[in-house]
Amino acid sequence: MFFIYRIIITFFLSIFLRLVPLNYRNRLLVFVHPRNQPRQIPVDCLIEILEHLRNDTSALHSCILVNRIWCLFAVRILWRSPFEHVNSEKYGSLAIRTYISCLSDQEKQKLINNGIEIPNLNQPYLDYPGFLQSFDYYGFISSVHSWLIEIMGEDDIPDDELIKDTAQIIGEMICRRSPGFKELKYLRKESTNMINMTLMDLSNYNGVIDALSKLQRFEFRSSNHADDDFTRNWIKLFTKISTSTRNLQHITICLSKNNRDTFKELDHSISDLIRSQSRLQSISVNSFWSVTNSSLIYDAILFHSRSLNYLRLQGLSDLPLLFQVLNSCENLEILEFTRSWKKDDDFYHGNIIPSTSLKIKHLYYYFIDDSVDFLNTILKISKNNLKTFSSKQFNPSVITTIRNYCPNITHLCVKLRPSDLLLFNEQLLNTLQLEHLTIQTPYGPPLSKDQLYQLALALPQSCKYFGIDFEIGYAHLDHFLRHIRYAKLEILALHSISDNHVKYLESAIAYAIGFKSLNEVKLQKVNHNSDLTDSQYKKWLNEQLLLAFKRFDGKYDYPHDLKISEAKPISFSYHETVFKSKIINFTT
Repeated sequence: MFFIYRIIITFFLSIFLRLVPLNYRNRLLVFVHPRNQPRQIPVDCLIEILEHLRNDTSALHSCILVNRIWCLFAVRILWRSPFEHVNSEKYGSLAIRTYISCLSDQEKQKLINNGIEIPNLNQPYLDYPGFLQSFDYYGFISSVHSWLIEIMGEDDIPDDELIKDTAQIIGEMICRRSPGFKELKYLRKESTNMINMTLMDLSNYNGVIDALSKLQRFEFRSSNHADDDFTRNWIKLFTKISTSTRNLQHITICLSKNNRDTFKELDHSISDLIRSQSRLQSISVNSFWSVTNSSLIYDAILFHSRSLNYLRLQGLSDLPLLFQVLNSCENLEILEFTRSWKKDDDFYHGNIIPSTSLKIKHLYYYFIDDSVDFLNTILKISKNNLKTFSSKQFNPSVITTIRNYCPNITHLCVKLRPSDLLLFNEQLLNTLQLEHLTIQTPYGPPLSKDQLYQLALALPQSCKYFGIDFEIGYAHLDHFLRHIRYAKLEILALHSISDNHVKYLESAIAYAIGFKSLNEVKLQKVNHNSDLTDSQYKKWLNEQLLLAFKRFDGKYDYPHDLKISEAKPISFSYHETVFKSKIINFTT
């Protein structure tokens, strides 16, 4: 349904905007009303419409063809982050080709002197480098590499020096003409192109200081283990950022050492980077540092005790020091713990526990079969403040702790063993005023029909959102929905449906007809539809919903306004909300 509305809105706006004046910088777009009365549409409305399509590149490319004003604003959105989430061999290479056309004759001559054949490209009308706000450095280097292969041919593989020199010429042009990066990302994954990233040095680019001066978000994640070359390269980057800006709001550092007690200079460099900023709101780090430098890192985090809102730690160590930090953070509302890559977490916290309750409102915990003592301690000292709890680890001990200490939780996302369902129903569903509940179960025997029946009866009246991430047949889903006694679900999310989608949607529609509360169904991409683009998947979802509606044509006053959308995979993490990228891609 959303797809149809979008087409209608796009069609009428395209008609209205055909008569806009050529001066597209005007704040108002003017068109002629049928009664020849002048009317005005604010540009802000168009911008807001296009912003809703920012993740739908196919739709944005269509918007470019409408008229000049649509083209300008659609291009601005598309070129804000040209190297993010793209296939460097296809779209990244095209982006570099466009940037090549923006180079001056002198800059092109430098490439020619390096033996590169420059295609005959006209200077573009738009200033593409001036639109860039989010710079994915590794994506940029990979795109340069792909463009060089395309130009030189697969038989003549570009060497690292040529990649470095070409990237520097283009990168310096981007830095010079950019109004300032808002985001900088160094997301180094394991790659098949084997580019020697130790030679690629953003910190040496002319103009990089000005480009980094407005930086608000910095993400650094590398799958490479620290060595002499990488350490030298990384420290230069961290130092350049430290000296270029004081306005970072969000920072994530995720790196790996073979031995935590080596390359201690990295620990100091990252501590200096964190301390150099004025008011960090979000910090995400993995426990890369030497134990002897724990106080160094925790003190740097403590420096932002008044501004810090989100803290994520991957790997636990030196918990007494951590508790001191948590006890001092005045505005910390979102806390996340994830197990170490090497599974070497140290849960010992002695008797040093904050005497006052934490102000944490949202707790995310990604451990599986480890000790729950630390988790129970965090729950106990969060007390009445805790509103959201999302955990991969959830057993009777944790259930009891929540019942006794955290009565105000309204959002729960947990991995629940079927054997613990009865206790879960009795101790939590009967006491908490849950608004949002998502249940994932381990691989193995699914919930039985009787267990689903008991769960349906136990769902509290306050529950508006229910997510299912476990194996359930469409007949069992229908049985479950029909026996919900108190809850009036408004959103139903189905995460593990791989076939018979129409049958599942028919059950959802029947529930919407009977209870008159459901207004949205969410389906996660699974198996055969996992490769669809966002726009393709939206179209497919709406097709499935229309097929499911056919069963009810002429029989019921069915809910025509029932929406369908994509359910994102459950991650038990808040990181993607803050940093817009999945950290799971970088874990081992």
